Amino acid sequence: RIGGLAILFGCAYAWYNSDNFSSNYLGYIILSGIPVLVLGLLDDLYFKISPVYRLLGASISSIIAILLLKTWLNRVDVFFVDQLFLLSPVAVLFTIFATTGVAHAFNLIDGLNGLSLGISLATSFFLTVIAWITSDTLIVLLCLVFFLSSLGLFLLNYPWGKIFLGDGGAYFQGENGAVGATAGKGDIFRVHEKELNTNVTIAATDNALASGPLTVASGITLTISNGGRLAIV
Repeated sequence: RIGGLAILFGCAYAWYNSDNFSSNYLGYIILSGIPVLVLGLLDDLYFKISPVYRLLGASISSIIAILLLKTWLNRVDVFFVDQLFLLSPVAVLFTIFATTGVAHAFNLIDGLNGLSLGISLATSFFLTVIAWITSDTLIVLLCLVFFLSSLGLFLLNYPWGKIFLGDGGAYFQGENGAVGATAGKGDIFRVHEKELNTNVTIAATDNALASGPLTVASGITLTISNGGRLAIV
């Protein structure tokens, strides 16, 4: 019941080998998922963690994600609810409630080999497709990482049950998927760091936009291919 570690290592490997703009987001999402993963693993190892503490762990993971990513749900396309979301504390509290609920939902359906993992794969895949259609590159990259990190475990979990997802894995993949989905487009404001800390290449077919001032850290390269464009506003 340590499948959550396999998913964690898969995501961490992708983060370590990533040098594009999504690496910081991926690192923050992985870091934010650690509290709920740890509590779930402890329960998997028969430490009998109370459901209240696991619920608290998922809430802490959500709060960490909001603090690091500086993003939360700002609309759900229900008029009166969206009006309430104009108050940031309400939107933040709802985001914590929603992401915590998704994490526990994935654990709730983890009763058959491949069920929770299969739902996770389907969710990640279709989020990738939707993000691709809407040109949301960040969500495409994040969901591909979540999809591929779960796929390897799925092949061992279903149908033979060579390894089990466990509570830790179910919580972790649910938290990652929920938090990752909130990191895409739709915000009125998008907060950027002022210093570039990863190597970035803008392809000849791409246009890039950043908010200034922007500095490039020592040892980091920003490459703009012939035909590519970077606008700093």
